[in-house]
Amino acid sequence: MHISPMNNFHAHIYFDHNQKAIAELLVTKLVELNLPDLKLWKFHDRKVGPHALPMAEVHFTADHLKIVLNCLKFYNDRLSILIHEDSGDDFKDHENPTWLGPSLPIDFDFFQRVKAQPSLSVH
Repeated sequence: MHISPMNNFHAHIYFDHNQKAIAELLVTKLVELNLPDLKLWKFHDRKVGPHALPMAEVHFTADHLKIVLNCLKFYNDRLSILIHEDSGDDFKDHENPTWLGPSLPIDFDFFQRVKAQPSLSVH
């Protein structure tokens, strides 16, 4: 992953019904880091956008990438976590992400549908 110090990142923490408490604990641990640029963007209780499962979405900057990755690795308990840069091009950003845990399918057709209907965007 090429990292520019000005880049922003997203972490998508996926969970199924049985893993929701694990995902909530992981998000709590991230928030407890008290990083000024870390924001819990959304906690989706259902599949949304191009994502295969419900997920929690966390935004942060490259300044804290190492700290966030360490926390994600330490508290990850069989969850799938997708981490990508936020370049503004959702298709490109999701094309070659970093995965912690098993990778999941991404619905790349969704990004084409967003171009025709921007209200579909998950951000």
